[in-house]
Amino acid sequence: MSEPQSKKPDLGTRAFNGPFAIVWALFLFLLFGLVGVRLANALLVCWVRGIDAYLHQGIRVLKGRPLRFSDGVSVPGLPEAVTGFAVFVVTVFGLSFLLLCILRSYEKYFRNRKPEAG
Repeated sequence: MSEPQSKKPDLGTRAFNGPFAIVWALFLFLLFGLVGVRLANALLVCWVRGIDAYLHQGIRVLKGRPLRFSDGVSVPGLPEAVTGFAVFVVTVFGLSFLLLCILRSYEKYFRNRKPEAG
């Protein structure tokens, strides 16, 4: 026979099983679209053309397909894919891990507090 579970799931599990998961996914999508793509493009220029090209020569990635640097040179596909994927992974998994750590710390702090007699 199975015993009924008396221990309820932690706050992170409860938060991501509700409507908060949709809000969190939208937040990550917006953050990646607004910040992550620009960061990936900056890393792409630094990787392919060098840091000096980004900082001193003003080389940037132009919008549109196929991607080109601002001096007209075509962007290689592999570095573009690697930088985009790396920034996506760091953004999504890093912020989700940070949120779970904060939720678990919050739960641990308030679960161990004893109610004050008033």
